[in-house]
Amino acid sequence: MDIDLYGKLYQQPPNCPRYGASDDCEREFQSPYKFTIAFENNNCKGYVTEKFWKKADLYKMVPIVMTRDIYQSLNVNNSLN
Repeated sequence: MDIDLYGKLYQQPPNCPRYGASDDCEREFQSPYKFTIAFENNNCKGYVTEKFWKKADLYKMVPIVMTRDIYQSLNVNNSLN
């Protein structure tokens, strides 16, 4: 299985001047992907950052999370448990 890594420690996304520069740029280079790693820096009950919501809603990707029980309480429609 091939895994593509982008970000400050890895490669620069194609056609993006700077990672995170714009939603349009991120959406373009992430469009072929169905899944994304969306690990939080800290896991706190009842607190979820943009890493989850942005990937799921704006980019239509399935976020892979580290602590499932935090997200289960959100009752996200059509999510896998």
